[in-house]
Amino acid sequence: MTLDVDVLLLDETLSVGDDAFRQKAQEAMQQRMAASQAVVFVSHNSAQVQKVCKTAIWLERGEVRTAGPTATVAEQYQEFMRKLKSNASSAN
Repeated sequence: MTLDVDVLLLDETLSVGDDAFRQKAQEAMQQRMAASQAVVFVSHNSAQVQKVCKTAIWLERGEVRTAGPTATVAEQYQEFMRKLKSNASSAN
């Protein structure tokens, strides 16, 4: 099956389903990226986002918290999560 779309939207697809499904989704994404087509990859998996994306947007409650190079956005997100966990630990 070939998808003829302007924008490919993948929402957590690389972390669900069986191996064959994940492989198919990853191949579709890579083909479109290689052809400079638009791919929107949605994930909570920071490592996966860094592996496949050049640019990232961190959304929080429907608002853009930050956007830019993936490594920069991922580091800001990870720092936020570390602080959140630290605050939760100290509250207990």
